[in-house]
Amino acid sequence: MTTQEVAAAAVEHLSPITAILDDTVAEAIADAERRTVGVNHSRFPYLRPLLVRALARLSLEDGRLPDDWCVEGRTNRMGELYVKKPGVMSLRLLKGSPLQPNGVPHAGSNPARQQAWFQSPLPDPSLAITAEELSFLLLWAYEDKNDRTSGFTLSLAHTLHPGRFGAQVPCDLLVSIPRGGTMFENLRPFVNDENVDLFAGEVEILDEADE
Repeated sequence: MTTQEVAAAAVEHLSPITAILDDTVAEAIADAERRTVGVNHSRFPYLRPLLVRALARLSLEDGRLPDDWCVEGRTNRMGELYVKKPGVMSLRLLKGSPLQPNGVPHAGSNPARQQAWFQSPLPDPSLAITAEELSFLLLWAYEDKNDRTSGFTLSLAHTLHPGRFGAQVPCDLLVSIPRGGTMFENLRPFVNDENVDLFAGEVEILDEADE
């Protein structure tokens, strides 16, 4: 199968909620900006992403998701947020990292995060579907950090390795979700360049608040 076909099959179950996720993140970004007027983003870069995650959770808990989707995560762990279709897929909402070449945050030194980032490749949809719940990162990022309400990007990543600071976090799927929701013909899957050392660079220990 082509990379495009694998990407389409991997996110098939996500299509009913992409518009919901898009609206939720857009509203959370705008609300977080209103609530932090006067707070310098350069001095406190962790504050708005944490608030976006909290506001997104409150919105999703308010009955926005279809019945077969749910919200999980321990809020006392830096607002940990998972959007799940139990037994099928799990999406962990995080802010994308502008310091990483492909925008995917590396796992840092936290053992639990390292374990979560370290995954087997996605199953080929032409073969038997895995019985395991597939885990992805749902990453949002400002289009312009100096004009934070001008727009944002939303992407879906499936990591293979915890990664390192300053190098691409190894992924076998990195899909940009067009604003308004996923249209399979517009999916832009990430393809590894064999000439790029995905494991190069120095390790940086990040606090979870920097997500």
